[in-house]
Amino acid sequence: MCSVPQSPTSTVTCSLTEVENEIPPWEVIVRRSLDVLNRASATGRSKPFRNLITDRDGTTNNYCDRYASSVQSAYNAAWLSHFARHCVDNAVFITAAPLGGRPSAEGLMELCVAPRGYFVYTGSKGREYYSDATQQLLEAEELPKEQRELVEELHRRILALCQQPGNTKFLGIGSGLQRKFGEVTMARNDPAGTVPEPESRRFMAAVRRVKEELDPDGTGLDLHDTGTDMEIFPRVMGGRPSFDKGDGVQRLDQKLGLHMVEGPNIVCGDTGSDLPMVLAALRLMCGDKMVERWQERLRQEETEQTGEQEEEPGDDGEMDEAAKEEAERKAREEEEEEREARVSAGKLAVLFVASPESYSKSPKVADQVRKWCDLSGAHCALLPSPDVLVYTLAKFAEERSGSSVTTCHHGEPVGDPDLERDWTLTSLPHRDSVTSLPELPEPSGGSPSLIPSKAWAP
Repeated sequence: MCSVPQSPTSTVTCSLTEVENEIPPWEVIVRRSLDVLNRASATGRSKPFRNLITDRDGTTNNYCDRYASSVQSAYNAAWLSHFARHCVDNAVFITAAPLGGRPSAEGLMELCVAPRGYFVYTGSKGREYYSDATQQLLEAEELPKEQRELVEELHRRILALCQQPGNTKFLGIGSGLQRKFGEVTMARNDPAGTVPEPESRRFMAAVRRVKEELDPDGTGLDLHDTGTDMEIFPRVMGGRPSFDKGDGVQRLDQKLGLHMVEGPNIVCGDTGSDLPMVLAALRLMCGDKMVERWQERLRQEETEQTGEQEEEPGDDGEMDEAAKEEAERKAREEEEEEREARVSAGKLAVLFVASPESYSKSPKVADQVRKWCDLSGAHCALLPSPDVLVYTLAKFAEERSGSSVTTCHHGEPVGDPDLERDWTLTSLPHRDSVTSLPELPEPSGGSPSLIPSKAWAP
């Protein structure tokens, strides 16, 4: 069941322990998600949101068994462009994929068909981006020379491995071999599981050997296995992974002048690698100190749930009156700081895609997103597919602008004149002539009986 928020900055929380027999109708999920956007949006400014920060594959674009074939559909581009024009100052794609835009180095830019100028495209987790103003590919963060050379040599060796008998097929499935800015990604399977698991693991072991030959002591490179891809990237001092999407959000905020601290903002994702974008938005809007406090609170909750209680330091004696007053003063200050932080976080909407199949296999990521939003005061909705998310954004833009690229009014198109210069789309029937919202592909996969109550959207 869902609890009603007690203040404008409260997020609607839903029980993740109850189970329902059916997934709610997707138009119900859309309406709940629209409520999330409306609560986080601003009034009194020309556009209701300052920034849209979003992943692409699995979030706004359906997954494809081969990355090179995952070209954006026309309806997807039209709806997203309509939202970007009417509802946000800045619309930014942050993906782990290569940015592309270079000869013999295809990537995100070759797969997106929306008219140029509506979106900022970034690749390699936000390390590189395309500037419409200068028509150039730019770096959000400079890669040290030694790391650049290490990645180039790694790519050369893995390419040589792929050319050996029995390995060529891995170039043509899933992500293939991708040379990114500061990272190399090598597919070992695709979402459909085309390659038998023993063969996939054999190839993964061969790639690991290449990594170990290049970095025998294990301090220079790290490998992350997603189940379908192997992501190999340099480490920084202390052995910490060098860059994630949260780092990308913070670098782009500085480079592009996004002013995320002011909000309102939207963050969209679908996997654990997108959670750092949510945390980065909270850090920029609420401050590092508050996010670290919330992080410690979540860690303590997890410790309590696992039954591993930490011993609390004992009191050497009762506090004197001055110490009590100081403790009370500090508690009041922290309470006020958190209240202000929750007001700021109330200007953040998080739309997260959790398909029935992915949620039934691993609910942890979606649950973490909900916990962070509930704790911080951000508004959250889980949606069952990219199509539902994109349609939600399109409906929000339609309600705010009074125009749409997909509907007719009394036989006449009611469209966005700027978008109509770039699109020729068949209009859908007017909403009054149909009994429900225009039908989108139904969510697929997963057993409805395994889905938590109201798991999608609050």
